[in-house]
Amino acid sequence: MPLGRGPQPLAARSRPACKTRALQTATSAFLELDDDSGKARFPGTGANGSAPSDANLAVGPNHIVQIVNTEFAVYNKNGTIFAGYPKAIGPLFTNLGGSCTGQWGDPIVQYDKAADRWLISQLGNFSAPFTECIAVSQTNDPTGFYNLYSYNFDPNFNDYPKFGVWPTATNSAYTATYNLFLNGGALCRFGALRV
Repeated sequence: MPLGRGPQPLAARSRPACKTRALQTATSAFLELDDDSGKARFPGTGANGSAPSDANLAVGPNHIVQIVNTEFAVYNKNGTIFAGYPKAIGPLFTNLGGSCTGQWGDPIVQYDKAADRWLISQLGNFSAPFTECIAVSQTNDPTGFYNLYSYNFDPNFNDYPKFGVWPTATNSAYTATYNLFLNGGALCRFGALRV
């Protein structure tokens, strides 16, 4: 899925100053709005100057949620963005207060098929105390209300989180791995989250 505004006319593009064998010298047709089988393609949320973009996407039965650095957007399955999106991630965590309401990045979005819920997370901050902010939707609607959680990792910076859904017989558990800078890596299981 292309990110940003999509292709620009050739006159508006700037050419790189360096020579590379990967440089395209021939033009091709612009991206189509749908593929040959009629499935929608659409531009996603841009990185807003952040690098790396930390782009992440999850697909549920009726929605597509994309999260990039400090924003997230909700689309229907035809690629139409919902009104009011993209939105900043920090305000999603307003009721937690503290550093979770900031725009810290390393965001993750997951769809939990077994519970029919959405999980959104972001770093809590870049300086101590280090936290992870997690939101689990209260229904299958990613534009609705979320149960909110904050986990303390102090004194370790919990960088580069990766989440997964681990369905069990009675309830889904969410797992995460982190690069913990003072003590190496960690595997965490968040089984007590309310879904």
